Amino acid sequence: MALYVRLVRFTERHSLGTDAKKRLEKAKEIIRRRGAKLHHAYITLGRYDLISIIEAPHDKVIAKLSAELFDELGLKAETLPAIPLEEYLK
Repeated sequence: MALYVRLVRFTERHSLGTDAKKRLEKAKEIIRRRGAKLHHAYITLGRYDLISIIEAPHDKVIAKLSAELFDELGLKAETLPAIPLEEYLK
């Protein structure tokens, strides 16, 4: 499984808002359904609203997951493959 860093921006129509817990559960459901796993999620200040670390079997899964998260929750994201430093140094 590969790791991905997702730099997320909420759309104006889909802010985190008062239903944050409900939206987080929906996102987790979409991620699980695609065979991936959410490791961490952080609300951030500045250019991005949220940063998440997701583990997925391969790029095709994360691409489909990204499209579904946008369609369902309005989460626009830049997704970066993440290679653990220890693995890179081998």
